[in-house]
Amino acid sequence: MNRWLLVLFSVVLPSVVFPEFSDEAESYEDSGATEESNPEADGEDAEGENRVEEIVPSQRDKDWLADKKTIMQIISPLRKYRESSKYSVVQRRKRKQQLAAALVKLNREIAGKKLSLKGAYLEEVEPEKRLTKYGLNQLKSLKQAFNEDAKGKASSASIADDWENNPFLAMMMGIYLMDCPKCLQETGRYVAKFTMKPSEEESLFESGIVPEFDGDEPYSPDYRIQVEIRKIINSETHALQLTKGKILPVSGTIVAVEYESSDYYELVKFYLK
Repeated sequence: MNRWLLVLFSVVLPSVVFPEFSDEAESYEDSGATEESNPEADGEDAEGENRVEEIVPSQRDKDWLADKKTIMQIISPLRKYRESSKYSVVQRRKRKQQLAAALVKLNREIAGKKLSLKGAYLEEVEPEKRLTKYGLNQLKSLKQAFNEDAKGKASSASIADDWENNPFLAMMMGIYLMDCPKCLQETGRYVAKFTMKPSEEESLFESGIVPEFDGDEPYSPDYRIQVEIRKIINSETHALQLTKGKILPVSGTIVAVEYESSDYYELVKFYLK
């Protein structure tokens, strides 16, 4: 299944503890005596040298780094072809072809293998849905109508035979399916949707993994590769046990991996069963 349709139908297929400071602060009588300096209280040793307190990583920190390493190892062959404004139109078209080939190769090599992550953030659990025969026929009609429209023809011509990767068409199909109850039916399975967040307290804008700066990508301390994991859950009992908003271990057999990028954006999706 092509990239945009797979995205479209995937829903249908430490905490640092700060000490509490008491309001009952120690008081001193004004007796004329001066307070002596305590080197240890001032963070200095007997010789007056500053001490550096060692920060010990929490187990969650260790798990986060291990998961980041696992993901980066998988997508490393794909990131060589990520989008960048420094490339010409011709170069970008060639790199797009190279990325497509690298993605096919990666999926051939990795499909059927197990992926295990120590902790991913559960965003949602939804019933899995699939296209009905009626829905498939409706989408074929929608495609035909799109190609017969003047603007649709121009759009199709501009992307040649790659019309199925047209995000505008995918959006049209998505809107149509939302208002077409007969087009989709539940399969009896469920889809657990995970993202990568360092902790449950992190905001949505702090999700994703920070890559190592390689001199080629636009570097920013806020730059993150967005990661989505969609895991098929076979039973309602298991689905009901999953707590939304929690960081949970995730493991499963890889069905497919998707990757896309723009000048300042990267997204990788793992489909597991």
